[in-house]
Amino acid sequence: MWVDGEAPPASVVFRGQTLTRMYEQDLLATDDAYAHGWNCDACKSQRGGRNLTGSDPTTCLYHGSVEPDDNPLQLNAFDLCERCATDIPTAERHYTQSLHGLSSARDRTSEVQISGKTLTRHRNQTGMIDLWCEAGHILQRFVAPRDGFGCDGCGMVVQAGVELVGCRTCDYDLCRSCYYNCTRGMQ
Repeated sequence: MWVDGEAPPASVVFRGQTLTRMYEQDLLATDDAYAHGWNCDACKSQRGGRNLTGSDPTTCLYHGSVEPDDNPLQLNAFDLCERCATDIPTAERHYTQSLHGLSSARDRTSEVQISGKTLTRHRNQTGMIDLWCEAGHILQRFVAPRDGFGCDGCGMVVQAGVELVGCRTCDYDLCRSCYYNCTRGMQ
């Protein structure tokens, strides 16, 4: 932990991995996966991205790569916001709690394949079925704001005003028919 007024450290160790402090804009310039923003792996807050208005170019994050065996959520890199990087023990606890939540949910979870992607189906506590993209984000209903949005399942292109289900972070969308096909039949 560092004190206000001190320069933040160039790196921190999180879950045994070294995460390097870097400007978000530098990460965006080298990795298109962050173009729609990123989530802190500890507090789960969504941050930044190329398309967000009012984004602060001086925003920093702590970013590092991990091996698949060390990464049960199957993410390709750990990312921490600066706030979480100031208190690694608390960040570790939050991350571990999210793993326990995922583990207890496995009995209500299954995978489904659509157009080469593996999505996760999850029966939530209300009995409804959530569908998660490959990065683990819940697909949300939204209305296409303009013509040209396409379904990543069947390739259908829709007009403005049509309801889709998608992940804005990953730019992954499904039409209602593909969403229904992915969620039906879950016991």
